[in-house]
Amino acid sequence: MSEFEYNDLDRPVLERLRDCFDQMVVYKDLKKSNFISSFKLPSFMRDWVLKRFQDDEGVIEIEGATGFIKEFIPKKEDWKAIKNRIVNYQEQVKFLAKISIEIDIKTGDISFALPDFGLSFKETVIPRNTWEMYGEALLRAEENWGIVELGYQFPEDRKPGKIKLISFKDFCPYLEFGSVKGMEMDKYLELKEKFEANRDDENAVKMAAYMRNLFSFYSLSTPKRKAIYKDFLKSEKRKKIIDWDLLNRCYADEHREFHYFVMDYLVAMQKFLKFDDVSHIEKYIKTNQWWDTIDGLDRIVGNIAFTDERINDLMLEWSTDEDFWVRRIAIDHQLCRKERTNTELLEKILVNNFGSSEFFINKAIGWSLRDYSKTNPDWVRNFVETHKDKMDKLSIREASKYL
Repeated sequence: MSEFEYNDLDRPVLERLRDCFDQMVVYKDLKKSNFISSFKLPSFMRDWVLKRFQDDEGVIEIEGATGFIKEFIPKKEDWKAIKNRIVNYQEQVKFLAKISIEIDIKTGDISFALPDFGLSFKETVIPRNTWEMYGEALLRAEENWGIVELGYQFPEDRKPGKIKLISFKDFCPYLEFGSVKGMEMDKYLELKEKFEANRDDENAVKMAAYMRNLFSFYSLSTPKRKAIYKDFLKSEKRKKIIDWDLLNRCYADEHREFHYFVMDYLVAMQKFLKFDDVSHIEKYIKTNQWWDTIDGLDRIVGNIAFTDERINDLMLEWSTDEDFWVRRIAIDHQLCRKERTNTELLEKILVNNFGSSEFFINKAIGWSLRDYSKTNPDWVRNFVETHKDKMDKLSIREASKYL
């Protein structure tokens, strides 16, 4: 669209443009928008900012637009200050930038560059869990504009410290007006702020130790944690749309409470989950793995079978996966189904996992049988009698608890 004066548009033409092309039209009053030229933004970025901060009459909120640009669209000369915040103050910094990706064939390491800021591939790293979450979006083009979130990876074992990519959101300005500021930045940060306000650092050390120091904790009790986002989940259920961008961001956070939030969110949105959503959940299953999240995700996946029986074949496939945590999901995905338990599928999955020396597999076998024994003890009794020579003692002991 050419840059003619907003006031030169007669009202009927303006209304027709607004009705037909609301997400693409930028109403420009050159006198009012002249302030933005000092920031030397690319034209598409300038249009996006104008669209984001002007009302239906073309009036621009100059203070808000200026503040947004300074915070989220930094200049090259701002990079030293950003780097100082990341390296010396261990802040996680989010802003809009052009990003390139490089995959090292020899080492398998993945790195990135921010050419507009002079940040090279040698100075950066993309952790494996981040790549699992955002790799597809990062590979869409040779160079992508997007919202990057950066943190610092400390030196270790003679390896130098590097700037690490924590999250990424592709930026499509003419299709997603409003998405940068609203890319769940507010939701995530609001949740993080509430978690941090209720943290107990002394007890967090004990919780981390209990979980073998695999994760960081705020040390929030379950009731307190759930109370923090109770109203938020009610609001999300009314929308009936699962916000995978928010969930990915939360699951990439180092604090375990964010991972628990993702599970609580999916439980709340269970009836909106579809078979195609399993690919998202599988990323969580294979990231930040430990028994607590695995045992929260198993029934979330399993309950999709009530609306799509393709889950049954998938669980049978997962029961032979090389990752024992994935197999544990398959084993326990029917927990608490009672009379709705698919015993034929259950037996096949359990038999596929006989002979394992893995504690978490043998425990899961016994756990699934113990749970179903409350509904059909005869079936479980016959199963144990038939397969006892191949079952681990732990599995038999757990399965027989209520028999």
